[in-house]
Amino acid sequence: CATTANSDKMQRIDNVQQPNPAQPQTDNNTTPPTTTTTPPTTTRRDTIVQTQYVQRPTALFIWADGLKVRAEPYLTSLIVTTLPLNGQVSFQGETSSFKQKITLDGIEYDERWLKIKTADGKVGWVYGGGVRLYQK
Repeated sequence: CATTANSDKMQRIDNVQQPNPAQPQTDNNTTPPTTTTTPPTTTRRDTIVQTQYVQRPTALFIWADGLKVRAEPYLTSLIVTTLPLNGQVSFQGETSSFKQKITLDGIEYDERWLKIKTADGKVGWVYGGGVRLYQK
């Protein structure tokens, strides 16, 4: 079947294996080193880490009633849960590397997606235009 011929070689573009810089490189014609090596790490290309918030999660408040928490930072990603108006979530220090234009309540926003954790422990992504740092 042509659709499965190369499926074992395909990876999602946002999860690309990067070699570990601590791992020694070996030549195919020599004996491998006797030191222990660590496995390669996975680098997400669709997100960046905001280090100033990683150590201290920040409270965010939902201003758009019914804001969806998604599994990945895309409108087409699976919905994890829906948040109520004035609900509180905890920003987990990770944002999408891209901005997206989305209209909420008749106003167009151009914001990044934010990784959050809900009060009941669910982790996912919300659109940054639907949250605020303060509660009205």
